[in-house]
Amino acid sequence: MALVAVPRHRAVHPSRDHPEYRSSTRSGR
Repeated sequence: MALVAVPRHRAVHPSRDHPEYRSSTRSGR
């Protein structure tokens, strides 16, 4: 279960590691 929770958490917050998130921040700025 722990192993599954590790990758699952990343999928839940992919925006932070996603390239789109960086682009959005640049546009917002």
